[in-house]
Amino acid sequence: MSSEQHKTCELEDLLSFNLSVLTNTLTRTVSSYYSRELELGVTEARIISVIGRKSPVSIRDIAEATRIDKGWISRSVTSLLKKELIFKRDSANDARKVELLLSKKGEAAFELIQISAIERNDKIMAALSPGEKALFSELLVKLQHRADELLDEELSIAEDKY
Repeated sequence: MSSEQHKTCELEDLLSFNLSVLTNTLTRTVSSYYSRELELGVTEARIISVIGRKSPVSIRDIAEATRIDKGWISRSVTSLLKKELIFKRDSANDARKVELLLSKKGEAAFELIQISAIERNDKIMAALSPGEKALFSELLVKLQHRADELLDEELSIAEDKY
């Protein structure tokens, strides 16, 4: 592509940039809350949320649900095991698989995480009208579907290269 054909834009015009800024802002908000109230990191809280909703789960299940790297999930799971917020057991269906579940202490943390998440969600979504909320949800689903397709394409190209 020649420099004349090269298209430029402002960062603020890019969907990925704007979503990243919004996500980082929300993550900083939840990080402060989780650290102060629960002595948890954001990833740990997200893991507790996934386990609380879909228990029992594997590390792979959590990685798929959150799109967080399995290595990062594994380190956070180790931390949650030490804090006795979760426990693991061997899967009854697959001897190679370990399942993660919430402990009683983890269930209490899950409840607080859920309450705070709903409150934060309601506060931020209050900026939108009911129609805008419905449209926003519909558009997010479409964008996620397309992003998943692009990721699959990119991973396929990367695999072919090696």
